[in-house]
Amino acid sequence: MKKYILLTFAFLLSVLVPATAGAQVPSISRGARAAEQVSKATSKGISRLPSVALPTKVKIPSAVTFPAGSSVPKLSSNISTLSSKVQLQEALSQLQQLQQENLRLKNILATEVIPKDAYIFQAVESPKAAANISGTNIFSGTVVSIPYNRKNEIYGVIATHAIAVSSNEKDALHKTFTAIVYKNGLPHEATVEVVAYSPKSMLDMALVKFPKDIESLLAPYSISEATPYLDNNLLSKGFTHSSAAAIPERKVVGVTPISIRTTISMPAEKRPGLCGSAVLNDKGELVGIHTGSIHHTEDPGKDVAYATHAHYLYKLVEAYHNGGVAKVPFYFDDKPIFDMDIDEYLTAGSLLDENQKAIKNLTFESKFSYSKIKNAIADKPEGRYLQLTTRRAQWDKDGLALIEGRTSSDHSIKTTYVYDLKEQKLIKKRQTVYNPATRRDTKIDVPLN
Repeated sequence: MKKYILLTFAFLLSVLVPATAGAQVPSISRGARAAEQVSKATSKGISRLPSVALPTKVKIPSAVTFPAGSSVPKLSSNISTLSSKVQLQEALSQLQQLQQENLRLKNILATEVIPKDAYIFQAVESPKAAANISGTNIFSGTVVSIPYNRKNEIYGVIATHAIAVSSNEKDALHKTFTAIVYKNGLPHEATVEVVAYSPKSMLDMALVKFPKDIESLLAPYSISEATPYLDNNLLSKGFTHSSAAAIPERKVVGVTPISIRTTISMPAEKRPGLCGSAVLNDKGELVGIHTGSIHHTEDPGKDVAYATHAHYLYKLVEAYHNGGVAKVPFYFDDKPIFDMDIDEYLTAGSLLDENQKAIKNLTFESKFSYSKIKNAIADKPEGRYLQLTTRRAQWDKDGLALIEGRTSSDHSIKTTYVYDLKEQKLIKKRQTVYNPATRRDTKIDVPLN
């Protein structure tokens, strides 16, 4: 009987005495989970902030301090009070304020990479606020000063492939997009217009004009008179998809008549958006426009980046002032062998024997390759003639894409050149014109100059 009474008394104590303490357990766990969710949400937001690649000479604060009046929210000693809706909202509000302040400070650090005067710019295909760039097609641009008729003119330069992907404009040559330029670290938006271009597989550069009221904010680069040599160290400045970036020590590993090949230290996943960046020599002069890179999956140290020679910008300016007409010399073995129109691109080639019969065929797709010709000649030393075929790039009927036709369905005018490798002279120029009435090509020999 005594045992039964003791057991009953123990049971009553276990129910009545700790009831209040036991009720706190779920409150504590809910409060902790809520705080954890707030913390995770904030951390996730901050983790998406743009990373900034800083050049070696940029000075940044050794520490970032929050302004007076801003403090990290402290959790109450009574954690259970966080379960109240009001206090949770207050804590979340304070955390959001700190997140915004963190973003502001990071943006200040990002502008340390951007020059105090705008000689690079960031571009998006459609108007967006500078603080809320979220478009998928974001790319770099370079500001340059080019003399024409004894007067310096200011232009922007972008990579053709960046703007030729899509647009809402019907007239593709004069399509517009938004450029964001920085003056004293502050962003200014401007609508710029494409006024000249070269196909993406050739020079891959397009010229744009700024509104007159924006030109006063710009500090353009001048073009270097010298061509980079092997082992020269170059620097590039531009933008990734969300932040400014300076890439030092881009060592020159190859130079062709069209492009400069360099090393690139930036990881491949961070490079999108760099096309259109300024490539500079040690004097701060423009030597090229960055147009792409190749990633070596096994050894990133072997990655190669490409830039088009800046001196071709003179030809784009000539085209702008002459209704889109300008001639670009095609070089072989350091010798100009024929002139291409600014909107032409090389689509195919062949090595011919003494009887002008093809012994090796060549195709050129995303980028024209001089090394492909060199390798073919080394492989077929019996080759006597080099035959190259060009076409003109055309915008589609809606002006949404720049088309480089490389199939039999493309009926644009073709021009074929035959060059004598032994005599080192051009011996034939022939145009092929499609007749829609007969559905046949007509070949016309063009007199050589």
